[in-house]
Amino acid sequence: MAQFIDQSLHPQNITPKRVIVLVEDHSLQKGIVAYLEMDGYEVTSTSSTHEFFHHFTNQSHGVAIIDVDQPDKSGLALAKYLHNNTAIRIISITTDPFLRSKKNSLISQADIYLKKPLNFRLLSASVNILFPTNVYKDIRNVVK
Repeated sequence: MAQFIDQSLHPQNITPKRVIVLVEDHSLQKGIVAYLEMDGYEVTSTSSTHEFFHHFTNQSHGVAIIDVDQPDKSGLALAKYLHNNTAIRIISITTDPFLRSKKNSLISQADIYLKKPLNFRLLSASVNILFPTNVYKDIRNVVK
């Protein structure tokens, strides 16, 4: 298992529920941010890897949503880096999650990957299950 940079950054320790988004497409980014904020998440939106790291190093986030179809392929490298060096949970979004073998192997570093066009309800549900405290609360409520 990877050595995590800081255990306090583990998703179950993040309050409020913070999500960081790396999506270059401005209209898609706005849609993701609006929907997740409506569902109660605190969302940081970025459009470049450099901007992502600036926000990521200055504030704790439990989940990263990364569009791996970045023009310079930086989304793929970022997902792999985060997987290997942090405890953040990763959702990769892509136009084509199954065809390119190299891309597919890097995408598999994510906890969840979703194909565009995105279903925002599915995206929000995916974010929700990646915050472990919510999963356990939901299970306890079902058992009662």
